[in-house]
Amino acid sequence: MIPVIHRDTLAPHRFSGCAGFGRSKSRFNGCASVFTLQRFLSSDGNTVAWYRSQIGQTNDGAGLCSSWANQIGAAGALTAATTARPTIQSDGSLLFDGTANIIRTAAFTLNQPETIYVVFSLISWVGNADIIDGVTQSSGVIFCNTSTPNFDVYAGANLGNNATLTVGTSSVVTVVINGASSSSQVDSATKKTGNAGAANMGGITLGAGGGGGNFSNIQVKELIVRSVADNATTQSLIQGYLKAIYGTP
Repeated sequence: MIPVIHRDTLAPHRFSGCAGFGRSKSRFNGCASVFTLQRFLSSDGNTVAWYRSQIGQTNDGAGLCSSWANQIGAAGALTAATTARPTIQSDGSLLFDGTANIIRTAAFTLNQPETIYVVFSLISWVGNADIIDGVTQSSGVIFCNTSTPNFDVYAGANLGNNATLTVGTSSVVTVVINGASSSSQVDSATKKTGNAGAANMGGITLGAGGGGGNFSNIQVKELIVRSVADNATTQSLIQGYLKAIYGTP
């Protein structure tokens, strides 16, 4: 019998300086596996959602995703109605058409502070298109704002435009929603910092606003949501894993 190789059993992914992951004063000689990250994300009790390409996706038979199972934490699956389902791509990413596609969790407890890591490509920039939001409209929204390629974060106040996203290119975007200590960052570019307001996400909506409109044309590969304001060290570790997996800058 030919063994089936699961993606997670493949050779460890390379990192540039992977210190930490719950081990005090330890290093991993520049590499770590997805298992190491999984142990870290599950051990500190702050991860509420981890949606991964090619894992936990339900194909409805027409190449569309009806649900995307959460791998760790309190959030349930992201689910989509029949007419709202994004298309599953060959690499396991989900393509949202910017017209009707939306996938979301049921409401659950997700209060500030919140840290979001998302690997995605903005296929086309449209003003006020919502990339990620909470369970209700603008309760923790990452959205296209003002002019291309700007995006902003709003949870009762505008954090301020971040102009470092490249349209059509896959990036790791990190957003911390934590009142006056909020921030957004694209890959390793300079962070945009400011006050995003005090609203709580209370759930996760992907591809549109929590209210069901403001659709975005995006291609999403991976999403991690944590109920903590991750410090710079933790952000660097998680970003390093995502960059290594997806080859982003």
